[in-house]
Amino acid sequence: MWLARQQKTQAMEETGEVGRVTLADEAPAVELDGERRGLCVYAPGGYRWRPALGQKVLVLKADGDPCVVGAPSAGGLEPGEVALDSGGGAGIRLDNQGRVTLGHDAAVTGALYVGGVELTELVRGVVQEELAKG
Repeated sequence: MWLARQQKTQAMEETGEVGRVTLADEAPAVELDGERRGLCVYAPGGYRWRPALGQKVLVLKADGDPCVVGAPSAGGLEPGEVALDSGGGAGIRLDNQGRVTLGHDAAVTGALYVGGVELTELVRGVVQEELAKG
């Protein structure tokens, strides 16, 4: 038993392990060779992510402590494309044709610009043109 546990621990130190999230918290728990609790979650700079309950994740050692570093990537993308998807269906896709596609509803909390013009000004100008036509 002890020898088997030592071999599993050594394997994780060398290559990492894939496990399932058992507690979806700020510091999640993941079932590996046993449940590991209070793990740090790492993501690319500026990106925030919280693994979902039951999600398959990759766990590596950082500074001697296990940490969650990612999840399997879903298909459906061409080489070079990027997508962000939430569990609730929202998404952003950057495709190879230069398009940005927003999935689901979009909420803008700041100003929205179209061709360098704020959308409210753009709409105001269209309305004024139509009113001027009579």
